[in-house]
Amino acid sequence: MKIIHTAIPYVNDKPHLGHVMDYVIADMISRYYREIKHEQVILTAGTDDHGQKIQRKAEQLGVTPDQLVDQFSPVFEDFCNKLNIQFDKFVATSKYPGHKEAAQKLWLAAGDDIYKAQYQGLYCVGCEDFYTEKELIDGKCPEHLVPPEPYSQDNYFFALSKYTERLKQAYKDQEIEIVPQFRENELLSLLDQGLRDISISRDKSQLSWGIEVPGDPDQVMYVWFDALTNYITAIDYHQSNNQPLPASDINVIGKGILRFHGALWPAMLLSAGLKLPKQIICHGYIYVEGQKMSKSVGNVVNPLDLLDKYGSDATRYFVLSQIRLGQDYDYRESKLVAVYNADLANKFGNLVQRLASLRSRIDNKFSASLSVDSELESELDVLISEGRLAVYIERVILEVVKLNLGLEEDKPWVLLKQDPDQARLVLDRAINRILLINKYLGVVIPEASQKVQAIFADGIRLGDPLFPRIEPIDG
Repeated sequence: MKIIHTAIPYVNDKPHLGHVMDYVIADMISRYYREIKHEQVILTAGTDDHGQKIQRKAEQLGVTPDQLVDQFSPVFEDFCNKLNIQFDKFVATSKYPGHKEAAQKLWLAAGDDIYKAQYQGLYCVGCEDFYTEKELIDGKCPEHLVPPEPYSQDNYFFALSKYTERLKQAYKDQEIEIVPQFRENELLSLLDQGLRDISISRDKSQLSWGIEVPGDPDQVMYVWFDALTNYITAIDYHQSNNQPLPASDINVIGKGILRFHGALWPAMLLSAGLKLPKQIICHGYIYVEGQKMSKSVGNVVNPLDLLDKYGSDATRYFVLSQIRLGQDYDYRESKLVAVYNADLANKFGNLVQRLASLRSRIDNKFSASLSVDSELESELDVLISEGRLAVYIERVILEVVKLNLGLEEDKPWVLLKQDPDQARLVLDRAINRILLINKYLGVVIPEASQKVQAIFADGIRLGDPLFPRIEPIDG
């Protein structure tokens, strides 16, 4: 069984283009194991509902935090559905049955490493994190580029520093793997500097929107201690009756939250006597024409608009094929259209239509006999396991190109006139090959993949082009 999690976003606004990456990466991998390798998979998503950021946003809008969550959390779930994400659990942390119990149970299980003390420091509401003066850039949070707020109160702390060496060993022994490797190196550099104990609660008089600390109703859990628990809520930790839970196989996250997932979360699990996650897939950010997306700049790309305009397959294919794992990417709509036309319309879509058209000129009695390519699948197994999804797609599209070149050599359109039986053999072999290719592309473009199967499922069913060509966009 494979357990795969996406990070859960705050619900203080609508989804942005960066959220697409979490979802499509996790979905492509889960589909591969589910549909190609025939393994049982649990894929989870959700929303991070609690915390100061949510409370302040609700105050700005003149609503309660609960009303804000009710407004935005369903938007993210609907967004996943529109992206054709096959999640099995969607954990909205303020609503999901058992999440409160799971978070409080984890707190108690880690109780030996939790203590109360006064904290004084600099706090960024956007990150829900504390910073030292030397970590700031020109006096501002390096992530949100705003000055952090002075903060002082009695809180509960988690003894994160205690786990510095244990976590180093976990990465050295590959108990946990972060891909790509340079992101793991960043986390190891953080561990080499030594971890600091972390505040994990807030005074309820200042933050009422959260899960109460067990045994202390005047304090609520700091959002990361609550939010990270969603991964084990999704596999019923609150009902586990101290039975050992399986470790998650893959966590898909953005680079901005690597230290929480690569240091804090494993330490929490170790403290509670639970198993470590096996792999963290860490992607970069999407920029728009060289700038980070920002409402003030006015360059935020609404992925719902992309889905309405181009559909889920085109959006999924673009993100998965063009963005190298771990790297930042500069988005332009013209690139999406160019990739769509080149790969989906001209290469894959045209070849499917061409084969169907040529084969229908013989008869309508085609019967699929899906070929096996163990060598190709072994290559793809490795690429999936390493999170090299763009390379996976390149490798499969290469098979489309090779198949097309083979048709140019065999010239079945000539054979149709000279030797119809040989033309049938050539075309049937090619169609079975394109069906195999379609199976591997189906984890990327599931909607089109089903259409291809339908074309050849019972004879030949010619229809509209799979990917109608789009007029190029300048820029």
